[in-house]
Formats: sequence, structure tokens, C-alpha cells
Amino acid sequence: MSEPTDCPECAGTSWKRVERNGVDAVTRCTCWVGDRHDSAMAKAGVPTRYRECAFDGRSGGRPFDGLKPNLVRVIKIAESWADRFPDVEAGLLFSGMPGVGKTHLSVAVLRRILLEREIAATALFCDFRSLLREIKGSYHPDTAATEMEVLRPVLEAEPLVLDDLGGESPTLWVLDTFFFILNQRYNEKKLTIITTNYSDKPTSTGPVAVSKGSARMGAAEATLADRITARLRSRLYEMCRDVRIDGDDYRQITLQANFHS
Repeated sequence: MSEPTDCPECAGTSWKRVERNGVDAVTRCTCWVGDRHDSAMAKAGVPTRYRECAFDGRSGGRPFDGLKPNLVRVIKIAESWADRFPDVEAGLLFSGMPGVGKTHLSVAVLRRILLEREIAATALFCDFRSLLREIKGSYHPDTAATEMEVLRPVLEAEPLVLDDLGGESPTLWVLDTFFFILNQRYNEKKLTIITTNYSDKPTSTGPVAVSKGSARMGAAEATLADRITARLRSRLYEMCRDVRIDGDDYRQITLQANFHS
């Protein structure tokens, strides 16, 4: 959290004077509100780059730029889920090509729950590949954290955002680790939000070939079942509502256009 003395409006007190109906009063300074918001998202593990992602600008967040018709339906689904949490039956599975807004939507859900609705949820944002690296790191003899200590927040969080599923080569260890996480959360009826670049479209290359090393698969042709096996894909059908996002790569189309040569 930034030091309050940096703010010229409140002189470091986190309170500022305002006038309401001709009467002097005090209210929380905007610096305190901003720090509180940033702290809540940081506590949930949301990367700095994504902490302002929102459905709209009401909470001071950053909504989608240049909203396209294909995203309207998807945003309504995600926003409705966030507004009804925790009274929802299943999680969400956002799938689509890179750059279509999957991570933005997931963080917007967390923002709605934690900041706008102010629910004290044990929410957690977790990049799947980073989690795997952290688990592997726990095997080192000089590391204090055990594998279960790394996994416990992931198993207990609600909602859990598991970002970029399928991005790691599907070795047997990766698949076993994912099954353990998924099965534990399924048994405890924990709500999970997953993003992946892989869909259920048919592939011309056939199912994934898993070995003790790595899998062989043409990335452009692989489906989600190819990446995580049909067994785990079937479990996701029970746990999450499929939300397919079609569209262009926002990073390529919009962000690149904003860069000046």
C-alpha cells in the first residue's frame, strides 16, 4: 500500500473535508479507496497489469475498449454470475483464441465480487503454469514450503480463477496434478473459473499422446480434450458452464494500433 503522505488532498490522514447540503463533513479520501482496492486484488493474487479489469467504469475499473457485439453476450453471462455469487450452481470455462478477453472477464468477476459487492470471499487468481513451477520448486530440499502448502490456497479458494489451462505440455505429472486439484474442488463443491486457449472444436490430428516426458500434438489443431485428456474434460463439463468467446486478438488489433512508431 502506498504511503498516505503522498496525497495532497488529505495530507496523509486518508480523510478529506467535503460539504453536504451546506454542512461540513469528512469522507474517505480517494487515495485510501484506491489503495484498498489495489490491496484486495493483490491479496487475491491478481497480477498488477490486470487489477483494473472491470465490466464497466463504476468502480473506477477499466472496461473493455471498443466493445464488439460478439462480447456483449459473454459479458452478460459473466456479470450475471458475479452478481449472483455464491448462489450459482457451477463455475465458468472461458475458451477462445489468445487476446479475446478471457483473463479480463475473469478478473472483472473477481472485481465485482470483492470490490463492488464487497463480499469477503477467499478468491484467488492463479496462473496454471506459474502454479506448476511453484509446485516443482517445493520439491527442492532447500525450499521451506511443501507441495501441500503450495496447493492449499488453490484447493480452498472460492472462487478460484485458473488462468491459461492447457498452456503447459501435458505430461503425466501435469495431468495428475490438475486432476488432483480438480477432483478435490469438485468433491468440496468449490466454484472455479477457468480460461483456456483451447476449445472443443474437432481436430484433424487425433487425441493427445501422453508419455512420461511430454505429449506430441500440433498446437494449432489441439482441442481442450487433447490437452488435458477426455477424462478431465468430462469432469469440467460437470463443474463449469462453457462460455466460448469468438473474436480477434485484442492485443494485435487494438493495442498495436495505439503504439506510435
